[in-house]
Amino acid sequence: MNLRISRPVDERFAISFEYGEAPAWYVKVMGGPHNGLDFACPIGTPVLACDEGKVTFADDIPDSDGKGLILSHEWGISLYWHLNSIIATLGNVAEKGAPIS
Repeated sequence: MNLRISRPVDERFAISFEYGEAPAWYVKVMGGPHNGLDFACPIGTPVLACDEGKVTFADDIPDSDGKGLILSHEWGISLYWHLNSIIATLGNVAEKGAPIS
């Protein structure tokens, strides 16, 4: 499979927490290494779908992780957390590069 996903935010925003990072405080709280990529973006930064996918979960409750959603793709899922808002609609398909938050 030749998987080519796009970046969910503009390239000027750096990755602030890498996949697999395992500082002691994080492992103590979460029970294992970080399982995603966090980007350092200001509140209100548009977040884009990394690939075409159906919105199969939308958490619009602003809890400790912020709001979140999951897109289901042909190849698997992508998760978007720590969101300020959600504009994608549960059950709809988001096109690759479309704003979801």
